[in-house]
Amino acid sequence: MRAQLPGEGEFFGIVIQILGASILLVKCMDGFTRQIRIPGKYRKRLWCRVGDVVIIMPFYGMNPDEKGELVHRFRRNEVQWLINNGHIPEDFVT
Repeated sequence: MRAQLPGEGEFFGIVIQILGASILLVKCMDGFTRQIRIPGKYRKRLWCRVGDVVIIMPFYGMNPDEKGELVHRFRRNEVQWLINNGHIPEDFVT
């Protein structure tokens, strides 16, 4: 099993609230809480719930500490792989 890892300028995050209109509130591993939008190509295909682990990319140039865009959502078995291989700490997910 292999999972996608964050690229340059991307962070792991966990969904803490669904705000509606394809906007999520995500707690990121860099310590910031950001409003993340789901891009149009994922809007009907990707459903996020509270507690999902995601990769986000901050909007550089316009409030990178407050806003961003969803890049990838992990399934449960992918999250377990990330924990076992040391990419995310277990206490971040729980």
